[in-house]
Amino acid sequence: MYAAERIREMDYDDYRQMPKRQQTASKKAKPQKSYMPETCALLLCIVAFLGLNLFLINRFAEITATKHQVTQLEKSLEQLQNQREQLMVEIEQSSKLEWIEQEAVNRLGMRYPDKSQLIYISVDPASVALLAGEIQEDPLAENEDGGLLPYSIEKIFHKFAGILRI
Repeated sequence: MYAAERIREMDYDDYRQMPKRQQTASKKAKPQKSYMPETCALLLCIVAFLGLNLFLINRFAEITATKHQVTQLEKSLEQLQNQREQLMVEIEQSSKLEWIEQEAVNRLGMRYPDKSQLIYISVDPASVALLAGEIQEDPLAENEDGGLLPYSIEKIFHKFAGILRI
């Protein structure tokens, strides 16, 4: 320490004139402290801090992307619901008889038949009843419900009634 104080007291020119041995001795008198462990620890802390920040930014980016996807899906759901409502309105409208009639007349060119196009068909009630299984299969059997006329006469009467309608 004595040498260091002496060097401070001397001028720079005096210091240069000193023999080299004394100059190196004064330099060796100050031991240099190594800051290497503290520097490494500081760099490690900075790297860890930056790593954590990058991790947090990455998580926020993923959350934002997920929110964006949810928003897009909600918009898509709303569009599908609107489309469903429109289709339900169209179904309701197309099931109305007035709409069906209007479409048949306007779009398909259909018309109601004229009197010349009408054809009346006579249907034998006995054959309808036979098909429905309501009467016996034997045509000669009498009417079971106690009718006034036998079955064959009733059949003839219905044929004449059908002819008179035409």
